[in-house]
Amino acid sequence: MNITSYQDILAHLNTLGMFHMDLRLERMEQGLHALDLLSPPYAVAQIVGTNGKGSTSTFLASLGKAHGIKTGLFTSPHMLSPRERIRINGGTLSEERWVELARRVFSMVPELTYFECICLMAVLAFAEEGVQLAVMEAGLGGRFDATSAVLANLTCFTPIGYDHTDVLGNSLLSITEDKAAAMRKNTPAVTTRQSPDVLACLLNVSRRIESPLLRAEEICAIPRDWKLGLQGAYQYGNATLALAAWMELAHQFNWPVREAEVREGLGSAFIAGRLQSIPASHPLPDLLLDGAHNTHAFVALREALLELDILPRAVIFSCLSNKDLEGMAPLVLDLAKNAPLLIPPIATHKRAAPHRQIAAKFGAMANAAPSLEAALEVTDQWETSQQSPVLICGSLYLLAEFFALHPEYLNE
Repeated sequence: MNITSYQDILAHLNTLGMFHMDLRLERMEQGLHALDLLSPPYAVAQIVGTNGKGSTSTFLASLGKAHGIKTGLFTSPHMLSPRERIRINGGTLSEERWVELARRVFSMVPELTYFECICLMAVLAFAEEGVQLAVMEAGLGGRFDATSAVLANLTCFTPIGYDHTDVLGNSLLSITEDKAAAMRKNTPAVTTRQSPDVLACLLNVSRRIESPLLRAEEICAIPRDWKLGLQGAYQYGNATLALAAWMELAHQFNWPVREAEVREGLGSAFIAGRLQSIPASHPLPDLLLDGAHNTHAFVALREALLELDILPRAVIFSCLSNKDLEGMAPLVLDLAKNAPLLIPPIATHKRAAPHRQIAAKFGAMANAAPSLEAALEVTDQWETSQQSPVLICGSLYLLAEFFALHPEYLNE
């Protein structure tokens, strides 16, 4: 494979298909062996769960950076560019560096999936850039997720709920068992608060494989008057899990835990599209962007809006076809109250649900819009404020279309 430019990488990744899955770990293990990275020269924290993985990963990486620990962060999906998925101390790698990494990885293991390619590139980049801590966000499940092939020093479990039922199974037990399989023997795991059934499953697996399961709320607590970089009361749970993980890693590697740096790390965390407030600036009204895309996330979003005393002036919503629209619809209507509900297509995604079918599900309250841009043009005519913004939600891919129109808001 001839890789001479960043565009060559994008072209190759596109041939693989972003959502093509082949749930085995052999290719990742082969790649790690070929790169001599079966045991990476840095600490690894794997983040597994259904909701809050991106936020928890970002909080943890920010804590590492604030304490002077060079920290790598691997996340998914991206908004505009795959380069967003690999960060070191908050910064992305250059296109030239991506070319160097891709050549190494593609030449050694040519049959990797899209996610595996970038995961191996991240593991290699972190090693060559002298990273001390790598935070690896799982993509799907735990048992066969590519990040599970990487030797980890800690596994973190964010809230587990119904997620990727077409792959992980239709029961909460089957989903939890798959994610719990990310635990390693004699390697500690930390969990946030879980439902009783999920916690029981995690405890059973931890006992069976002799992996200590620690509960974040028993390790630390974050005062509610501390300002977090990510808005919403539910983020205190994600931040608590990240801080508990940092404290456990600090114990393992003799790293510091200092209040000033903890507050700096939690307060400076940023992810585009997580309750992101954008003040009005023509041609846009006041906006609130949130990546809520399942029932659990919409419940959390509703609670956050109540806490912040925000009543959306309008809601722009769309989703993928594999999402639980039946479960999300009443929650979306509750967010909108009597405000207009606009449903644009997600034009860039082949798995997007037909937007007119979504609008029909909501009845007379909803109007199908020909595009996100057209929906934004309509809302630009309305008076909004920080307490009555236009809310865009339902899919990270809908937010990606927004950032394609307005890339200036992708970074903090």
